[in-house]
Formats: sequence, C-alpha cells, structure tokens
Amino acid sequence: MLAQIWTLRTGRFSVPVTGAEDASRKFLVLQRAEETRTAWGRTLRGGKIYEGTTQIGYVSQNGRVWKGLESDWATDRKPAFDPFAHKEA
Repeated sequence: MLAQIWTLRTGRFSVPVTGAEDASRKFLVLQRAEETRTAWGRTLRGGKIYEGTTQIGYVSQNGRVWKGLESDWATDRKPAFDPFAHKEA
C-alpha cells in the first residue's frame, strides 16, 4: 500500500509530506532556513496541510500539527502531533 501524500504550504514553500510528524519536521526545518536566509530574521508563522485542494490540517508556529482548520481550535483540543511531547522508552 502506498503512503498518503499531503502537501504542506507555508510562506513561499509547498512541499510533500507523508503525515503529521513529517509535516512538523519539515515545517520546523523550513522555518529555521527562512530565519537564517533573511537578514531581519523573518519567521514562518505556520502552515496549512492539504489533501489535494482540501485543507485537512495545519501546523502552528511551534511545530504542533492540528487536524481541521484554525477556526476549529478549542482550548481542550489535543494536537495530532507534538514535537515537544516526551516519548516513553
């Protein structure tokens, strides 16, 4: 079975991703690259994840990935992926 391919769009970038963890990792790499590239330290504020032309999620500025739209956010909502969550051994 083939892996699901989505598209992460942020700033001037549009890159394929294979899931929430991949979207988070690639967003954080692009964010660091953009901060390094620009003299004024411009940072990417987040990204949107698409399946075809439909937005299915988004990445916040801290790299957390959320299902749905930004307007769906609620205080009790848990991220689909959190790059800072502690992994148990």
